[in-house]
Amino acid sequence: MTKVYVDSKLGDQTISCSDHTTGEMSVEPSGKSKEYCFRFYGHMHPSFSLMSSDYHNGEDVTVKTANVVEKFQLDFK
Repeated sequence: MTKVYVDSKLGDQTISCSDHTTGEMSVEPSGKSKEYCFRFYGHMHPSFSLMSSDYHNGEDVTVKTANVVEKFQLDFK
């Protein structure tokens, strides 16, 4: 499982991971909630997005694509 470190005080930002990969997170307003969109540099991890109302700090996020299933844990500081 890869831990993704996110600064909760920032909106759009560069993110780092426990496996030393990096990427970017953008925040899009969506009604009363926000959508967090994660994209990783170097194509090592699949991109994904989730709604802030559907996620709580420390929970696991499972991302399924055509050829891979990967688990992430988001760490909002």
